[in-house]
Amino acid sequence: TTCSGNVATTVVPVETVDAEFGRVAIQGKPRLPSVLGGGELMAVRAFTPTYDWELGTDDPAPARRAVVDSSLCLDCHVGSMYQHGGNRVDNVDMCYLCHNSAANDQFVRVDTFDVDATEAYDG
Repeated sequence: TTCSGNVATTVVPVETVDAEFGRVAIQGKPRLPSVLGGGELMAVRAFTPTYDWELGTDDPAPARRAVVDSSLCLDCHVGSMYQHGGNRVDNVDMCYLCHNSAANDQFVRVDTFDVDATEAYDG
């Protein structure tokens, strides 16, 4: 990451892949003085933004159909979309970084738990 003119630019090295697009999550949470005092800081719960781009370029990825709208989930599930805690809260797009069919569903079951593909609902 380099910073110039108050703009941070990060170059992400890419291995040879079949993927066309990449996703990055911009982590880090603001901190405020604790309501308990004593000079302690507490992390503020804030939406974790993500950015999708076309691999090999600095162009944004084309817009995709929104499968889930995090803000609608939060209308009812206030305080519950933070299963990992820390930086990973309140944004379903952030969840997709790890919880996707290629990363943790079919391949983890087959590679890690010796589930035969014929035993899996998705083959």
